[in-house]
Amino acid sequence: MFWKKVTASLFLLILISLLLAPHSLDALPSSESDTRGDAAHFPAFLLLTTLIFFLLPATLRPASRIALCAIIAISVAAGTEWIQSFTPGRMASLHDLIANLLGIAAALSGIWIWKKYQTRPWPWQSSLHATLTITIAVLLALPYFQQLHARHHSQQQFPLLSDFHDASFALLWKTQNGSSSTLTQSSSPPRLEVTLPSPQHYTGINFLPGPQDWSPYASLHLTLHNPGSPFPLGIRIDDDLDCSQLKSRFNDQRSLQSGENHLAFDLNTIRQSPQNRELKLSSIRRLLLFTQQNPQTRKFSIVKMWLE
Repeated sequence: MFWKKVTASLFLLILISLLLAPHSLDALPSSESDTRGDAAHFPAFLLLTTLIFFLLPATLRPASRIALCAIIAISVAAGTEWIQSFTPGRMASLHDLIANLLGIAAALSGIWIWKKYQTRPWPWQSSLHATLTITIAVLLALPYFQQLHARHHSQQQFPLLSDFHDASFALLWKTQNGSSSTLTQSSSPPRLEVTLPSPQHYTGINFLPGPQDWSPYASLHLTLHNPGSPFPLGIRIDDDLDCSQLKSRFNDQRSLQSGENHLAFDLNTIRQSPQNRELKLSSIRRLLLFTQQNPQTRKFSIVKMWLE
């Protein structure tokens, strides 16, 4: 029993570390839309709630133990989302919180049924629980380590920000509001194709590399390809301070013409763009390419992004 408690405690610490680390669980190597993040949070809190219940004293009445487990798990769910709002490279999300709560509810429902109907342990129960726990932990940790590799590779290639000859760069991009992305390495050159659906508002794709120091450089460059008719594309850049207000961040809009586009931005202009302060070029944590309104579905490709 002692080693079971130690193992459960270790898995619990790993899960909480993943939830609080400056590397998103949502950055999965997939071309799916931003709903993929919920799929990671649900099993994370399903497992976390189960581990919390297992670590609580068995001497408690089952109802009290489940209630205490619920209070602790919900506090962790709300607390981690709140902390993420201050963590570089992370963002608090109502969708993530809902996924967290659904995972908690599923775990508590399973625990309640198990406690209500199980009268004696089954011979294969311990080995099954151990196998499921290890499998879920590996599945949860794999995207995290893939993200770590992508950010490490990005640091080695800096000031090159994205060039999709290496697929790991695609892990640094995350879509939002129903948008989707597909890595196409068979194209020449390789690119990340982005689809912005209609009639969604503020569809786009986020570049989330973790804090980067852009201060030694003079300009930001992007090569984008638009296979359709021209449309306005917005760009937003955040540092590691509060960028929730329009006046506290860099926002601009460019017309994306048909075919290949080369966009250049002066970093001094970006630094001075907030109305109430200067943007910290020494700690850039997010770049967003977006459209405010889409009367029709739009597509474009990110070919390359770099600093000079």
